[in-house]
Amino acid sequence: MFAAFTQSCGPRLSSEAQEFLSTSVEVPECTTPFTYTDSINVSAQAVFFKRTTEPVIVDNKIKNMILSDPIADALPIPYAEVAIYTEGTKQLVQCGRTDFSGNLTSVSGTTLTIPDTPQSYIIRVYARANKVMPNKNFVANASVKEDPYTNKVYYIEDTFTSDGVATTPIELIAYARQTEDEAIKGGAFNIYNNFIQAYTYLDEKLNVGGISNAELTCLSTKFSMYWKAGFNPVQYEYPGSDPQTLDNTSFYKSDTDSFFITGGQLGDISLSNTDHFDDFASIHEMGHFIEDQCGRFDTPGGTHSIIVRMDGRLVWHEAWANYLAAVVTNTRQNFINPELATKLSTGTTGDLSWSFLFNSIGFSDSVQNVGNGTGFMMDLKKPGTAPGEWQIAPYFGVAFDQVNPTLYPGEGHFREGAITRALFKMSTPSASVCSSCGSAVFASSTVTFDSMWQSFDAQGGMGDATNHFSSSNQFLENLKTLITPATWSASVKGVADAEALQLFSDNNIGSTGLKYTQDVSGTTHLNWVPVGHKLVQAACSKPTVILPRSDDPGFTGVNSDQRYSNHFYMLDPSTLVGLNSISVTFERLSGTSTDHDLIIYEEGYRFNGDYSCDTTENEDGSCPTNNYVPSRTTNAWVIASNRAAASTLNTSYAKTISNLAIKLDPTKKYMLNIRAFTPSKSLSNATAYKYSMSSNLGTLCPQ
Repeated sequence: MFAAFTQSCGPRLSSEAQEFLSTSVEVPECTTPFTYTDSINVSAQAVFFKRTTEPVIVDNKIKNMILSDPIADALPIPYAEVAIYTEGTKQLVQCGRTDFSGNLTSVSGTTLTIPDTPQSYIIRVYARANKVMPNKNFVANASVKEDPYTNKVYYIEDTFTSDGVATTPIELIAYARQTEDEAIKGGAFNIYNNFIQAYTYLDEKLNVGGISNAELTCLSTKFSMYWKAGFNPVQYEYPGSDPQTLDNTSFYKSDTDSFFITGGQLGDISLSNTDHFDDFASIHEMGHFIEDQCGRFDTPGGTHSIIVRMDGRLVWHEAWANYLAAVVTNTRQNFINPELATKLSTGTTGDLSWSFLFNSIGFSDSVQNVGNGTGFMMDLKKPGTAPGEWQIAPYFGVAFDQVNPTLYPGEGHFREGAITRALFKMSTPSASVCSSCGSAVFASSTVTFDSMWQSFDAQGGMGDATNHFSSSNQFLENLKTLITPATWSASVKGVADAEALQLFSDNNIGSTGLKYTQDVSGTTHLNWVPVGHKLVQAACSKPTVILPRSDDPGFTGVNSDQRYSNHFYMLDPSTLVGLNSISVTFERLSGTSTDHDLIIYEEGYRFNGDYSCDTTENEDGSCPTNNYVPSRTTNAWVIASNRAAASTLNTSYAKTISNLAIKLDPTKKYMLNIRAFTPSKSLSNATAYKYSMSSNLGTLCPQ
């Protein structure tokens, strides 16, 4: 699609063609039925093809997956809008819908009719729904469109003829091979079908009880999905950048209630990353939309990967979207990819149903003689201590967020993969996904999706306006109360602990405990502080310990260890009335001498990394030289900080932030980040500092 368009005369067309200089509105929905005294029936089924997912099996084990040939039997297009026009004058003569099986019906679900006038007609089925779901009455309201400029909704169409008594046969098919359809409209309708299957899952699973229809009206917001074969939607975000230099990925935009699915890059779909047939990827992005509408979506966004400990908010939101994609794909597999469902249930690998995080790159096709299929797959059944490894570059051989719950308790709260695995194992019976799960820990009494939803939503869950700064700890603390502490302890806690997701409320004083530890002198310290833990004006019964660790090289420039080198506290000026200064005194207990910084962020902040590019960054924020150097600068979300180097790193030193009274808005919440400054520094794993916090109001302590 990026080939140069030339004409024998006239200007060369470019990306600045007139249609892209202004925005067109989406074509109005066809919702009003027409009634005719004399009519005939119109019948057909709307279907689409997609590329199937083929397991790569080695030694009777699934080692990876690839996109392969299109499925043999087309899938129905459910709940889609239907419009019929006269061929010559393009006069609209009927509006309808498809039913769940893709059969044409009237708007009300009865037989679709047209006037008995003999003539030719055009019938279209749009990748658009406005369907009231049968159980909970929320509306599946979404459309798949080409781009955010023209807002053209994808459709398939056919021309048929009526003799006034019957019609000629109607064929409504979206194809998956570009040799059959250059636009690959099967990709658009696969994205559409994933939306319908996700909403069907919610309609069925949230119908168990405890959640009212009124609570789910949040799901009725119109959702726009943009995709085009061969196009990388990141270009929309950085139109001035060379398209060859941009990351090729899918993403959700909260400000427009829309997501963008990558269709490839620079016209290529057979080698590049594409997501139109990656069901997991598109349902993942829908998970962000659903959380944004019905919970709290305070992710900082940005690059993430399942190899390092990262921002607790980012990994939580990504893990929630992974979890939703996994359980929807697991439960709705017969409606999403029945060929794969059969392969999983009848194979010899021990895998009974979908339990994977999978992203393809390129595809293989026996007809087109293409063998480019690759990608990566994380099996959510595996234990966190042995989660499997990346199958492709750039992380080939690196473990998928491997955890050590004994040596590094609590680290799972900062690992996307660990949270994803735990949520899946809490709510999915082990017997349904594997014949033998090995050392993986599954909940013996599975958690209902109702409880998972209530823990995260805005109706008393972590999305409630009284809560701030999302984290898996906050979600699990809510879940613990919803399923009763007894059930948590007997059935679910083991899953969390196995993925190093130990809860702040679960651990008591002890030499190997999480919440408190004892040093060699027998002194007890608080050493686990969940993200966003509230600070109050009070005396502390125990000192707090921070355990700095060397930077993880996984992501240059943003790799300060979020679990061990950072503590994050919520500051609430409405309760800390008159707060003007905060001082923190650090005392080294053991290990490497290390400096510390104090940083206060606005809510919704992006983490301020400890590195900067050694030259001017590209438009998309990447470093053209890929060379980062230690830096103590601050970003736009920092309202106050002390990042000055300490004059001495002897046994004890202090850092202070002042003049907060003019910087803190009492109607807002803030995050105080106490951070060890560790760039390019090798630290002993025995490094430990205790610290105490004071202010102009008096001593501050975690609540």
